[in-house]
Amino acid sequence: KLSISEMDALRGQIEKCWTPPSGVADAAGLVVSIKIALDQSGNVVGQPKIISGGGDGIARLAAEAGRRAILRCQPFNLPAEKYDTWSEVIFNFDPSEMLQ
Repeated sequence: KLSISEMDALRGQIEKCWTPPSGVADAAGLVVSIKIALDQSGNVVGQPKIISGGGDGIARLAAEAGRRAILRCQPFNLPAEKYDTWSEVIFNFDPSEMLQ
């Protein structure tokens, strides 16, 4: 697992690229979890996989916004010596936490 500070740094990097769906009354209800595989350079390998959330309508838009943010923000700045801990990461897009 990544340390709290490393996860916060990753979250900060992704948040800069993330734009939640606009005009959503209940953005807090659009929590999406996306699993990513990374190479040693911090680039995404394959496609980010939505593992929870992202069903229909607005939820699907939220999931796609998360996937785009991950792809747009790579490569990620993570400690090379800890590659085994971040070769696969599950990232949670939670508007109630990210839009503060």
